[in-house]
Amino acid sequence: MKVHQIYPKKVRVEGCGQEAIYVDACDGYGVEAQCGWGRQYATQFERDAAERAKTERAEAKKQAAEDKKNERARAEQEASEREAAEKDRAEQEKLAKAEQAAAEKDEAKAEEPKAKPEASADEPEAKSEPAADEPEADKPDAKSAKRGKRAKQDDGIDAFLK
Repeated sequence: MKVHQIYPKKVRVEGCGQEAIYVDACDGYGVEAQCGWGRQYATQFERDAAERAKTERAEAKKQAAEDKKNERARAEQEASEREAAEKDRAEQEKLAKAEQAAAEKDEAKAEEPKAKPEASADEPEAKSEPAADEPEADKPDAKSAKRGKRAKQDDGIDAFLK
């Protein structure tokens, strides 16, 4: 920048391919006077153009601040949506694990009865044989009959092994 003094309170400033004249002036007298350096315009058109440019810069600055605010709000919203999605995914995984565990438990239960039906088939018959109408003397005979079957099976296994 180059500054050329025209008068004691008037300077011409050159820089970046532009040129402007600034004046140290007051807009009144006495205590109420507002004094300071301001731009001196050659025409009213030049003054209006400068005011429009100043207004546009202020609006651009305001718009940039608003855009930045909206960007932050959008980023926060995306972060909360990601957090909610992660939470949902974790809950779904937890439910899937619980369902898998339940399915494995059901499979284990389904396999248990398959092995036990043979043993449990004998028990209902034994329970259904002694009736309330039968005398108590018959009950020991039924038990001894069962023991006899087992004894025969044991004898068969012992004979087979010998």
